[in-house]
Amino acid sequence: MADVYLSKCFDYEDDGPNSGDLAIIKLTEEVASEILPYPIYTFGDEVGKEFFVMGWGLSGLVGDDPDDLVDDSEFRVGKNVFEVADGTLDYTLDDPEGDGVDGESIAYSGDSGGPAMIEKDGVMYIAGVNSGGDCCEYGHVD
Repeated sequence: MADVYLSKCFDYEDDGPNSGDLAIIKLTEEVASEILPYPIYTFGDEVGKEFFVMGWGLSGLVGDDPDDLVDDSEFRVGKNVFEVADGTLDYTLDDPEGDGVDGESIAYSGDSGGPAMIEKDGVMYIAGVNSGGDCCEYGHVD
């Protein structure tokens, strides 16, 4: 048995699978003793913090046509900084000539469901889950 929590932001009629298309399943039984879960970031100060975004999704360069992105099943990790809009944590792909962070990236198709991780006092926390966004220009938001 498990508890299921649906996103309050999900609205299929409004934006289908790009509108908070996620749920959390809380298992009520231990799965494997060697698997340690990451703690959830509950400090409430995510906005303005640098985080890690990761996944196995499509990849390419800024300016690439989304139809030309590569699906090579490579696991990638990038960085960005949290903003907030309409009750969700968002982030923007900034031009490295401006306010971008070292290793800045944005998630895209195939990265949905991947974690956004914040490190605090040497501990990695899950701060969010990737769900929807734009690609592949500076200024695009995920």
